Amino acid sequence: MTLSGPRFAALDSWRGLCAILVAMFHLQAYSHIYDLSLLRHSYLFVDFFFVLSGFVITASYRTKLLAGFSFWQFMLLRFGRLYPLHIAILIAFIGIEVLRYQFSGLLGGQMGEKFTGPHSIGAIATNVLLIQSLHVHNMLTWNLPSWSISVEFYTYAVFAIALLLLRRRIHFFVALVILLAPILLLKFIGQIDTDYELGFIRCLLGFFVGVACYDFYSLIKQKEHARSNISATMSLIEICSVGLVISFVCLFGNGPLTLGAPLIFGLTVIIFALENGVVSKILKARPFVFLGMLSYSIYMVHALVIIAMGYAIELAERALGIGLRKEAYFGAEMWQGDISYGVLIFLVVGAAYLTYNLIEQPGRKQSRSLAARIFSNSLPSRSSSATSVYVEN
Repeated sequence: MTLSGPRFAALDSWRGLCAILVAMFHLQAYSHIYDLSLLRHSYLFVDFFFVLSGFVITASYRTKLLAGFSFWQFMLLRFGRLYPLHIAILIAFIGIEVLRYQFSGLLGGQMGEKFTGPHSIGAIATNVLLIQSLHVHNMLTWNLPSWSISVEFYTYAVFAIALLLLRRRIHFFVALVILLAPILLLKFIGQIDTDYELGFIRCLLGFFVGVACYDFYSLIKQKEHARSNISATMSLIEICSVGLVISFVCLFGNGPLTLGAPLIFGLTVIIFALENGVVSKILKARPFVFLGMLSYSIYMVHALVIIAMGYAIELAERALGIGLRKEAYFGAEMWQGDISYGVLIFLVVGAAYLTYNLIEQPGRKQSRSLAARIFSNSLPSRSSSATSVYVEN
C-alpha cells in the first residue's frame, strides 16, 4: 500500500498566493496599499487553507484509512510534516528573546519585558506540545501564525478517528460539524475571526467543508469524462470564482457573514481542482508552482522576517540618525511603506526557500522513513505536494 495521491497543481499555487497575502496582512506599513480591503481582510485566507486541507487529506487518505492504513502512521506522517519547521521557528524566536536579554540596550526597551506575555516560559511548553491554541492561553504566543498548525494537527486526528469509527457513515458527522460549528462561532465569537479562543472550531468547520467538497468534486469528475469542449466554459467559471473570492474578502471581512468564507473557498477549491480553465493553466506556471511549494514555509517564517525587519530598521535609524517609520508602521513616507511590502515578499520567499530545503524536506523524509520502519509499509519516494495548506504527504 502506498500513499500516493492526486496532485492539484493549481490549488498548490492558490495556497502559495494566499500565504503571501497572509504575510502582507501582518506587515504594519505606512503605505498606499495598507488600507486596501483585500489586504486588511486577508486573515480569511487561513480558512482557505483549512478547506484545502480537508479536501486534499480526504483525497489522499480516506480510501487508505478505510482499507486498513494505520491511524498512528497517518498521525506520524502529519506530525513529521508539521512539527520540524514549527519547532525550528520556535527555537529561532527563543534565540531572539535570549539575545534581547544579552544585548538589552542595543534594541531598546520598547518591546517590553522579556520572557513574559506571549513569550512566556509556559508558552514555550505549550508550543512544544503543539497545544498553544487549544484555549490554554488568552493570547497568541511566540510564532503567532503557528496557532493554525496547533488546531489543524488535532483536526487530523478528529477526521481519522471519525472515519475509522463511522466509516461510510462519516457523511453524517461531516454534516453535523458543518451545521454546528458556525452556530458555536456565531454565539461565542460573532464571526469567524478567532484563533486562541475557538480556533479549533474554526478549523473543524473549514476542514470538514473541504471533506464535503471532495465528494462534490468526485461526482463532477465522474460526469466530466462524458463531456467535451468545456474549457471555455470552465475558464469563465474560474474567472468568476476568482472575482467571487476577491469580492467576498473585500466586502465581508468582518462580522457574521465571515462565517460563509469556508463555503466560498470550498466552491473555489472544487472549481480549480478540475483544472480545466485558463486561470488554472496560468496558475500551473513555474513561478506560481514555486510559491505553492514554499507555502508552508512562507506561512511559518513570515512573522520572524517581519520582526527581523523591525530590528534592522531600528538599527538603521540609530546609525543614520533619521526616521524610517511613522509611529509603529514601516516607512516614514508612503513610498517607503510600499517598498517594505516588496522587501517583505523578497525576504520571506528567500527564507522560505532555505527552510523548505533545510528543514521541511529533511523532516518529511525522516518521518516517512520512520513510518516505513515502524509500520513496515511501502511509502513512495515522492510525495503528493497538495495535501494541506501546510501538508505534503
